[in-house]
Amino acid sequence: MEKYEYAEFNTLYTAKLNDAQQAVVQLKDDIDLIVNGEIEGQKWIDEFKAHRNITELSRNVVVSLIKKISIFEDGTVDITFMYGDKFQSTIQILSQLPQISQTSSKNIAFQGQVV
Repeated sequence: MEKYEYAEFNTLYTAKLNDAQQAVVQLKDDIDLIVNGEIEGQKWIDEFKAHRNITELSRNVVVSLIKKISIFEDGTVDITFMYGDKFQSTIQILSQLPQISQTSSKNIAFQGQVV
């Protein structure tokens, strides 16, 4: 490999490394905001928190948390929850937390030198 090729690869991968490190920091910040319920539009979390220790369904709980209940001829019941998509995306982000912590806890150092 020639020196100029090495320098080009060095520049390219240094930029990619910096982008990846910035993405990790951004994801951690986003996760912190989600966990703390600080993102605008995350008020649905408060709705779930308000009903977290329920022992029976009331009209209030159903109206607050359930969007639609479908009962089919074969007896199958399908419940569509309010904020179901937001809940799933939050769970997915939070499931990545251990991976992000492991990645960022490694001391990633890159020192490119043209020799």
